[in-house]
Amino acid sequence: MRAYINNKPFDFDEEITILEAARKMGFFIPTLCAFQPLNHTPGTCALCIVRVIRADGQELTLTSCKTPLEDGMHVDTISSAVKKLQRKQVEL
Repeated sequence: MRAYINNKPFDFDEEITILEAARKMGFFIPTLCAFQPLNHTPGTCALCIVRVIRADGQELTLTSCKTPLEDGMHVDTISSAVKKLQRKQVEL
C-alpha cells in the first residue's frame, strides 16, 4: 500500500498510525502522548492534528497518533494551516 505524507510516498504493508509513519520519514509532529505526568489517553490533547485527504477525496482534520494510515491517503503535517491548528490546541 502507498500513502503520501507531505507529498512524499510512503509504502507500508501493515497497520501503522500517521504519526508512526511520519516519524519514520523524519517529519516532526508535536505530541504529548509520551508525557507521563499527564497520564491521558492518546488523542485527547489533539496537538498532533494533521490534514488528511482520503483516497475517496474526503478531507478531514484528524489526530495522527490514533489514525491508521490508509492506502491512497494524502497527509499534510507541515503547512501553515496545520501548524496554526496545532497552535490552537496549545491555546485551549
